[in-house]
Amino acid sequence: MNLKIKYILMSMIYFLTACSSIPKGTLLGATVGLGVGGAVANNQENNSQKNATLAAGALIGGAIGYFLSNEKIKKERELKTGPNQKDFAPKLNRPEVRRVWVPDQISGDEFISGHWKYLIERPAVWSKED
Repeated sequence: MNLKIKYILMSMIYFLTACSSIPKGTLLGATVGLGVGGAVANNQENNSQKNATLAAGALIGGAIGYFLSNEKIKKERELKTGPNQKDFAPKLNRPEVRRVWVPDQISGDEFISGHWKYLIERPAVWSKED
């Protein structure tokens, strides 16, 4: 297969399968890795070695780009929310609920089968942990 067709085909596959949820750094890293792999593959004679070099370059570049952009995204989120956001948020404590078994009952001409009855002893309350 012609070398230009291979590059066009690989580029089309690369860009058409890119997902919007992938960080920008991953795509940039894969592109740079593909370029470096192409430069290295240009010096090789065997086509299978060229393909392997291109794929390895894109894979390594994408992985490096992903990890670098992932750290950047974490830092940006921390700056937006603030590092001490948890210090200001109150905590909602769970309510205390007691479960009581109500046995079978006959009330007039109505039969009520046994069931659980849940009683709230103490409702949920907001608290600040110290």
